[in-house]
Order: sequence, then C-alpha cells, then structure tokens
Amino acid sequence: MRSSLVALVVLAVTSGRAFADPIAAPVVEPARWQLVLRLLAGVDSFHYHETTPGNDNVDHHDAALPTGQLAVIARSPARHLYLRATFALTGGSMTYVGETQAGAPVTGPTTGSMTHSELAIGAGTYLPQHDAVWLGGYLGFSYSTWDRDLRPIGAAGYREVYTWTDVPIGVLAEIAASDQLTLTFDSALYLPVVTGTMHVTDIAGYDPADVQIASSTGLRFQVAGSYALSPALHLIAMLGYERNTNNQGSGTELTQGGAGTGIVIGEPASITDRFAAHVGAAYAF
Repeated sequence: MRSSLVALVVLAVTSGRAFADPIAAPVVEPARWQLVLRLLAGVDSFHYHETTPGNDNVDHHDAALPTGQLAVIARSPARHLYLRATFALTGGSMTYVGETQAGAPVTGPTTGSMTHSELAIGAGTYLPQHDAVWLGGYLGFSYSTWDRDLRPIGAAGYREVYTWTDVPIGVLAEIAASDQLTLTFDSALYLPVVTGTMHVTDIAGYDPADVQIASSTGLRFQVAGSYALSPALHLIAMLGYERNTNNQGSGTELTQGGAGTGIVIGEPASITDRFAAHVGAAYAF
C-alpha cells in the first residue's frame, strides 16, 4: 500500500502520499539564502479498500487519524531555487472490516502508524509584470511506511509492515492576495521507482514472509493559506487530498520452519484515499 498522501499539506506528506510543501514566504524577500522551519498538525480522514476482482471492498479500513509534520526549507534569494526536507507521522486506531482466509467475516479495531519522509529540490520565478504570482516546480524522492497491526482483531489477526519509495514531480503556484495573506496551490504525481515490500509476521503457525507491492502512480492536491504575523512568522491552514493505488502483486509461498507449504499469499489491488485538514506555523530565519 502506498500512502503516494496527497495531503493538502506540503506533505510532500501526504501522505499520504502522507505530502509536497507549500512555502510560507515572508512579504519582503531577503537578498540572501533563508531557512524556514514549519510545523503542522491536524486530522486525516483515511480510507483504504482492496479491489479484488469480483469482490470489491472485501477488506477496508476507515478512520480519522491525528497527523503531525515537520519541514525544513532552504530558499535562495528571489526564491529561484529551494530545497525541502519533510517528515510526517500519522497514527491511531482504525476500524477494520474484512474476512479471514477461509472467507469468514471479521471486523474490529486495529492499531498502527504511517510515516512519510521526502527530500525535494525545486525552482521557480515571479511572473513578469505580476510580482504577486510565483510559479515553480519540484522533483524529489520519498520513502513511506505503514505499520498495519491487525492482531487486535483476534486469532485471525497478524501484522503487516509496508515500505515503498516514489519520485514526486510537482507544480506549485503562490499568489499574494494581500500584504499579509498568501495562497498556495500544489499538485504532484508520485511515480514508483522501486518495488515496495510488505513484511508480514505473526501468521499463526507460519514463518514471517515478504510480499511484493505492485505500486501504481499516486496523486496529491493541496491548497494552503499563509497569514504573516510578521516578516518571519506565519500562520498556516491547509486542506489536501491524496490517492494511492496498488495493482495485484505477485505471490509468496508461506513456510513453516523454512519448509514450503504450498500456500501462496499476495498483496491484492487496493486504493487509499486521504483527506487532510492541518494548521500550524512557519518561522523564517
């Protein structure tokens, strides 16, 4: 599974997918490199469902989860170039609805956490004759995890830890609506570059196993408003959406004490949607 969020928070989350980052810029651009620290917190509405052919939604998670994000951004004079490092953490209990391998219905609360780390380099410029509008783009590398712990649902539960990497390619626009208010619009594609892995443990009677994740392209859209309390300190509010999809992965044979069992498991096709509402602040040094 990929959390490719599209959290309308720089997540370059996203999370998601989860999240690229809107840049909270001071009203007056300094003639030197500048360092910006940004901290955001909020809630993500998370929905994951498998799309097994002929049995859609056989397995799904739904939850409203707390999310926090820290970003460090370095910007050149006039912001022709910027570098950004972001880390986001999402965690909490999610309601699981699905079935056992034998087809028996099962439901209950689960626990777990998701992380999203991203490095990006971007470039942009103010439009000629329109210095209130800044347009740019970025290219990056992201690493995401989902620790999906199904053991709380009972004897049928087990633990899955997903890891995957993507290359985000995004475009970003900032519009100075007033001397204090800046609006940011960010959209990105998340392209899978390395096959993801799901490490599954605690399957009753079987050894741990590694299963391939067949990740597909993810999407993220975000909009943010930044209000300058001073040239250095900004308040930020963000909304975002992120979608991540996986195709049917290849199968892995379960073993017992290292010996094959003939039982093959695989990661099914799935879709993950995340809607984000975050607030926070940024400070420019």
